[in-house]
This record gives sequence, structure tokens and C-alpha cells, in this order.
Amino acid sequence: MRAMWSGSISFGLVNIPIKLFAATEKKEIKFRFLHKKCQTPLEYRRSCPRCQEEVAWEQIARGYEFARDHFVVIEEEELSKLQGQKTKTIDIVEFVKLEEIDPVYFDRSYYLSPVETGAKPYALLQRALADTGKIALAKVILRTREVFASIRPTSNLLVMETMYYPDEIRAEREVPGLDARQELKDSELAMAEELIERLTTSFEPQKYKDH
Repeated sequence: MRAMWSGSISFGLVNIPIKLFAATEKKEIKFRFLHKKCQTPLEYRRSCPRCQEEVAWEQIARGYEFARDHFVVIEEEELSKLQGQKTKTIDIVEFVKLEEIDPVYFDRSYYLSPVETGAKPYALLQRALADTGKIALAKVILRTREVFASIRPTSNLLVMETMYYPDEIRAEREVPGLDARQELKDSELAMAEELIERLTTSFEPQKYKDH
């Protein structure tokens, strides 16, 4: 397993050097488009539909579309000023209970591994979080963007999950079809609960295969 980032966990006067590893990998089958005649992969060209010509990289600009077909052009110098200052720390800001967070906030998972000098403080943080039933909320800069994240303990290590900011979560009231209130009979509810209990079991992820 190859580390994709290295730095440290920081809170208070504590600094724990760590390495970060992707906890998941996609098993999707990907296809490429080929020329049927000779089975050569097709090339994709950057072309302007208005000018009807191919565009070189040095002629490409970044633009934010604020309305349909209306753009604000952002220069590379301006973009570099907007990017967060690169740091190598995962800054813990507070601790909360995991059950207080709706799973919709979680995005991607990463394993955190201690480097040699950080083994003991890493173990202390992992054990303290497990014993108190808390997780840490933190901020970290990955690539060029400041990311909201959480750090939670498993039985063996610490896992960091990147999270969505509140304004990135769509409101439930926007979901169509939820306006009408349904009258539920006690007998119908009892039947549904009985069916749930009958099908309830322990989570065994190895039972589930991608067919």
C-alpha cells in the first residue's frame, strides 16, 4: 500500500506524525473507445466549436459559468491566490459523538498510519477516542483545497473521512413527493416492524459480491 500524503495530526500541544492511505478502491470495469477497423484507441482533441479549430494548451483559460453561456474568466495568478496555504497538518478543532453526524456528510475514507516516532501518541489518541466514544472533527489541505474531515477509531487504527460542508448537502424539503402526510394504521406499522425484525442480522460485508 502506497502513502498518498504525509504530515501530522495536530491538536493543542500534541503533534502526531502520520501517513495517509486510500482506504477504498473502485473495482469498476472501464472501456476505451477504439477504431473498429484497426482497434487503435481514439484520441480526443480540444477544439472550439465556434472557431472550428483545435486549441493549444497555452490558449486555454479557466472560466466559471455564473449563468448559461456567461463566464467569468479566472487567470492562473488569481487562482493561486485563492488556494489555501499548503500545510502538512490535520488540525483537530473539536470532538463530537459519531451518532450525532448523519452519514450523508461522509465522502471518502483514508487510513492513517503512524510513522516511527509517532507510534505512542497515535496509540493514545486511538485508545482515548475509542474509550470516550468520540470522533475528532478536523481541517486539512489536500492537494490545493481545504477539506472538512473527521477522524474516528477502529479496533486497530485511525480512519479519516473527508466530509461535505453543510451547504453541499441538499435540503430534504427539496425532494419531491414528500408533501402528502400518510395515515398509518397501527396494524400496518406492526406488520412492517415484524418483517424488519425477521430480516435483521449482523453485518457481514463478505456476503456481498459485485456480480
